[in-house]
Amino acid sequence: NNTLASTWNPTLGYAYGTVLGSEANARGKDIILGPGINIVRAPLNGRNFEYLSEDPYLITRLVVGYIKGVQDQGVSACVKHYAANNQETHRDDIDVYMSERALREIYLPGFKAAVQVGGVNTLMGSYNKFRGTHATENAYLMNTILKQEWGFNGLVISDWGSVHNTDEALRNGTDLEMGTDLALMYSSVDQSAATAAASSTPAPAARSYYDRFYLADPALAAAKKDPTLVPLIDDKVRRILRVMYATKMLGDAKRQPGAFNTKEHQATALKVAEEGIVLLKNEGNILPLKKSVKTIAVIGANADRANSMGGGSGQLKAKYEITPLQGLKNELGSGVTINYVPGYTIARDQQADQQQIAQAVAAAKAADAVIYVGGSFHGYDYAKWSDNAYDAEGVDKPDMKMPFGQDALVQAVLAANPRTVVVLLGG
Repeated sequence: NNTLASTWNPTLGYAYGTVLGSEANARGKDIILGPGINIVRAPLNGRNFEYLSEDPYLITRLVVGYIKGVQDQGVSACVKHYAANNQETHRDDIDVYMSERALREIYLPGFKAAVQVGGVNTLMGSYNKFRGTHATENAYLMNTILKQEWGFNGLVISDWGSVHNTDEALRNGTDLEMGTDLALMYSSVDQSAATAAASSTPAPAARSYYDRFYLADPALAAAKKDPTLVPLIDDKVRRILRVMYATKMLGDAKRQPGAFNTKEHQATALKVAEEGIVLLKNEGNILPLKKSVKTIAVIGANADRANSMGGGSGQLKAKYEITPLQGLKNELGSGVTINYVPGYTIARDQQADQQQIAQAVAAAKAADAVIYVGGSFHGYDYAKWSDNAYDAEGVDKPDMKMPFGQDALVQAVLAANPRTVVVLLGG
């Protein structure tokens, strides 16, 4: 999403959303759990790559098109994570305090635009606390601001396992509880653990996991004791039904059939990628590379690593992925010799490797130009939901340095060949 925001192009926001809605239709999905619009307030936040921007105004301009693009396809969007969610570390228990001005001017404009201009059908609460109460069941955020001030008549969905109290969820605006079953089964919301255990999960007890949700049996018992809760439950049901009707899930209503991985969709994705690339500087006008360049050293393990998987909820199961190395080979053809050297190893606790740096330096010296492809990544084993790192759910970056000793590697390569283009991947 931050690539989309980097285009500064609201029209592309609508095209982007249209593709997502169409593909969701093709896959039989009713709600897309996006867009994510958390303010990029903390640079180390592991999920910054999922969010649009640190600029509240830019978010308001891009989020509306995204939502309308999705929902014009008959699929509901779900704007998230509301609100004041800045980090993954201690995301379940951190308590966020800020001034009312900061809340209104920095954190809320994107959500307000999503509701009042974009007409978003659903909204997801965040894991963190806000001024002492978990955001998903926070009366000020959900009732006072969202539903009363902004007039939101859609559905508030909890993040997976973010409901903690039956009474607060009933009274303070939570409409649909999600993911508590994973927390009950695995003491976490680790999706890979759930998938791996699917074939061997023991038969449920007499009371199913769903009966034990805060808004299931406990809510029923509470309503029997206190009938004044019944109108609150009725309101939640109306909101759920309203979204189901809007998404054509009831009766004989038909949605558009949708399409999957079409050339038109690929073209939109390419357009977003092209306009979203940020050129930080171009010293000596090194770009575009001169046609006289006949040998290029491509350095950096990210050049030959697929990045679509990993990262938790933001992972993408792509039909195909062209790595930077393969893209360069496709573009340059046989007229340019490419020598690829990883320069570093993506592995837990890996530091700068002097032997790999020496190999990279030798390749750089022998080349007409160098293209360094580095930066961060989404985790180690993409088959495991929880094996995340750097740009990923559930973790934050440890510091502002590039992992695996890349800072030292880049400096060595630049010293060996100043005709070096540095390309950084990451959120």
